[in-house]
Amino acid sequence: MTKPSNQERQLAMPNHGSVLIAVCKDSNGFQASMRGHGRVYPFSEVVFQDGLAKFFRDGREVWLSTQSYAEEHFDIIEKPALSDVIGDIKTLESARQEAV
Repeated sequence: MTKPSNQERQLAMPNHGSVLIAVCKDSNGFQASMRGHGRVYPFSEVVFQDGLAKFFRDGREVWLSTQSYAEEHFDIIEKPALSDVIGDIKTLESARQEAV
């Protein structure tokens, strides 16, 4: 099986250059810390650009790796739109009110 080239990997990633979410594949905080992922566990924002992955927490860059390392050790997902998050919160609130 042939590994995809860097260019193919970049094209396969959603929204190259935009903010995504990196979810750590480590099973707990201790394991993440041992692998050097402690600052981004359990998840953080990530931006892929020029073959690098820049990880952010609270708007500040906290870690840097290569894009290929990030793709191997983190699940990369698109950042949900604020409207989707608000919709989820309203659904949860409705469910709580119905349960009472």
